Amino acid sequence: MVNNLKDFNMSRLQIKGNRLLNEMLQTDKRFIMNVGGSRSGKTYSILQYLLVYCLKNKDKTITIARKTFPSLRLGAMREFLQMLKDYDIYKEEDHNKTNSFYNLNSNTIQFISIDQSIKLRGLKHDMIFIDEVNEISKEEADQLFMRTTEKIIMAQNPSNALHFSLKLISDPDCLYLHSTYKDNPFLEQSIINQIESYRTTDEDQWNVYGLGLPAKNNELVYSSYSYWSTTDELYEVDEEGKSHAKFEEIIYGADWGWNHPTAIIKIWIDTNFKRIWIKEIIHESYLTTDDLIKKMNDLGIEKEKRMFGDSAEPKTIEAIRRAGFDITSSMKEVKQGIDCMKSYKMFIHTDSIKTLDELRRYKWKMINEMKTDEPIRLFDDGLSATRYAVYTYTTKTKRTNDYDFDVEFIDY
Repeated sequence: MVNNLKDFNMSRLQIKGNRLLNEMLQTDKRFIMNVGGSRSGKTYSILQYLLVYCLKNKDKTITIARKTFPSLRLGAMREFLQMLKDYDIYKEEDHNKTNSFYNLNSNTIQFISIDQSIKLRGLKHDMIFIDEVNEISKEEADQLFMRTTEKIIMAQNPSNALHFSLKLISDPDCLYLHSTYKDNPFLEQSIINQIESYRTTDEDQWNVYGLGLPAKNNELVYSSYSYWSTTDELYEVDEEGKSHAKFEEIIYGADWGWNHPTAIIKIWIDTNFKRIWIKEIIHESYLTTDDLIKKMNDLGIEKEKRMFGDSAEPKTIEAIRRAGFDITSSMKEVKQGIDCMKSYKMFIHTDSIKTLDELRRYKWKMINEMKTDEPIRLFDDGLSATRYAVYTYTTKTKRTNDYDFDVEFIDY
């Protein structure tokens, strides 16, 4: 490790890298475009490249940018600072937390959000890294490009095949690097399993997160599902003629409403083979809590089965709990919950008329023909109830394993 940056030229910093870092170090092109699937290691490789650049140069200004500062702080900024600590070269006195910059070997690394356009005026830097460049417009990118004297590095998941940044790939002055999760030597097996589950459950998710290719720009949130209609489909018979359940547990999801419907969905879940069978039990507007509890009893909803309810209504959850149901608040992260749902093969009961209608109408928000990561909050009551249950149940019961690769060592 380098304990004194002044002595860096006489030291050797050992960096554990992959082919992405190697190719970036060898190119003299102005643009570097890293396009890859989820957890492919592209961001970390770029941050390693910036570290090497700082240790081999002085009096440079490097900008690390993303559309919003919260996303930057939780993503590339945190990852970069942790990397410095891992290499034992982080110094508290060099970190200006108030103004979000770090001094490294007489270089300034500044962290900015692109949505605060006032910060772009007069901004100059030798090098810039734009994380998730697909989140910004061409006009915002042009402002950053014209203020960069040396290299412009970009990274993105290829979620939108129409985004302007992908046109840069054909520029002769652009190094295009494509990566997938298989390029990441440090990825946990649980994440690998989730990514590979998209292969059979969602073509767009598999293209983007598995293969690192653009999606087909399908506006529907859930574009892949099958149907089921009888309880016989929930069981299979072995060679000895014994019947076994395909699912491991029955759970319920609940979403509260008034003008919007209250929805309660029954779910048979199999986390081993990543399958869920869902059936709409209640999907009705203008139900008081007393009305709802009576209907739950009349419909025979099993009180001993776990139910995950919308945490926005703690009074409703408490009333249902006091009525004898095993209900708890759900985890509500929307994008993460949708990604979790998409990792399962979904079967929806043919009697679930209103939830089926939601599936056909539930879409991503579009801005200037670009698909965002935010769904339109309409036609989602039964789907939200399902998401609450599947995401909370899966997150609280998932197992993680280590996954090891042989890696190449790069010395400086």
